[in-house]
Amino acid sequence: KLNMDGVSAGTFAHVRPSARKKADPYCDVVIHEAAHLLHYLKPENFGLIVRRGQERFLDVRFDSRELFAFVCEAYSNVLKIDDRKARMAFAGRIRKDATSFPKHGRGQIAELVFAATQSRNGWKVIKKAVVEKRGSRSRPAGLASCSKS
Repeated sequence: KLNMDGVSAGTFAHVRPSARKKADPYCDVVIHEAAHLLHYLKPENFGLIVRRGQERFLDVRFDSRELFAFVCEAYSNVLKIDDRKARMAFAGRIRKDATSFPKHGRGQIAELVFAATQSRNGWKVIKKAVVEKRGSRSRPAGLASCSKS
C-alpha cells in the first residue's frame, strides 16, 4: 500500500479526495501535483509557441522538483491572504506549522516562501531559485528528494 496523497507522471495527475482534508494550512496537494506537471509537460504538445531552447513549460532542475512543488503549494496558500502583514506573519510560521512538509526540507521551503512573500513578484523569486539556466548544468543545493507521506 502506498501512503501518498497524489501522484503525477507525464500528462497525468491523480489526487486522493481525502487529501483535501489535511489540517495543515499550507498543504494543497492539487497545487503540488500541478506544479510537477509544469516540469513534465511540453508546450508544443498543446499547440503553444515554444521559445528557443525551451523543452518544458518550466525547466526545473531535477534536484529541485520537490522543493518547487512544496513551495508552490505553500506560496499559493500564503497568497490567499489579502492583508500584507497577515500574509507575512502566515509565511513566517511555515517552519513551525507546515506539518505535511518533510522535516529535512522544511527550513528551505520556509525560507523560499518567505522571500517570495517579501518580494513584489514572488513567482519570479521561486522561478529564479529552481529553474535551470539555459546552457547551464550547475547543481546548486536543493532538496534531493522529499516524499509526501
